Amino acid sequence: MRMGALRKLIPFTFSMILIGLLSLTAFPFTAGFYSKEIILSVAFTNDYFTGNFAFFLGTLTSFLTAFYSYRLLYYVFLSENNINKQVLLNLHSENIVTLIPLTVLAFFSLFSGFFFKDLFLGLGSNFFDFSIFVLPENFSVDKAEFLPSHIKILPLIASLAG
Repeated sequence: MRMGALRKLIPFTFSMILIGLLSLTAFPFTAGFYSKEIILSVAFTNDYFTGNFAFFLGTLTSFLTAFYSYRLLYYVFLSENNINKQVLLNLHSENIVTLIPLTVLAFFSLFSGFFFKDLFLGLGSNFFDFSIFVLPENFSVDKAEFLPSHIKILPLIASLAG
């Protein structure tokens, strides 16, 4: 088969997996970007060695996740495949029962982080006020909001490099 044969046969699957990988690898303005940003920022603001070590490991795993995710996308959809011709002829597109939930999940994966970041984690937000008790001396979300930009952008650079 020629390059990208599966991508041409199943375009919706390709686009759904691409959207999922963008969110998984913390591409800007996806839900994964905002969750990874706050987790690694809070880890960096921890005053102990474990916080800085967690930040370093999180940044390294950002690189590794992006690397293997886009490698998977390339080998499954874009490269020349070795699939049996009979199996290739029996491939078909998804049915409507699969399309609707995937479309809803893809929409929220792309846009929910941008729209709900301030509601859940913004300064002054009390959305999770009584769900988890945190001692005042351990509360560091406010410190994470004002980190230097070169620290906050490091996981993004690692993801894009992967």
